[in-house]
Amino acid sequence: MSAKDSPPESKRRETIQMFNAREIGRTLTEVAVEHLKREGRDIESRWFHSPHDADVFYWRDEQKNIIKQQISFLGQLLEWNMTEGLRTGVVIESARAADMDASLVHFDPIPQRKTVEQGLEILDHMTTLDVETKRRIIRNFR
Repeated sequence: MSAKDSPPESKRRETIQMFNAREIGRTLTEVAVEHLKREGRDIESRWFHSPHDADVFYWRDEQKNIIKQQISFLGQLLEWNMTEGLRTGVVIESARAADMDASLVHFDPIPQRKTVEQGLEILDHMTTLDVETKRRIIRNFR
């Protein structure tokens, strides 16, 4: 795009997102609960969303054991599941992924400490999870 083709200064907009765990955690609200059947097991899935580019998901079995959990915030991903344990990564959104309403995840070779710390800080400020579920999720991430 040449200088003459670029939008005027008044129409150009840059977005800068700052990490604010308190605001992200405080604004996470539950938006969906699903009941799935996987390999003969009943799985409950819960999704919490914040308008500050953050989501929390967890899946639990019929005995209420958490089998997988994820926090995504500002392009970072923190995940724990029963088979692979703790993982961190980045969410990559491509033009193709956006068209398909999907994203790609690139996992780090080893979990990144800062991503774990920030995810735990968000959880600490989350008010829409019951105390026992929050405690279990935090324990899994640690």
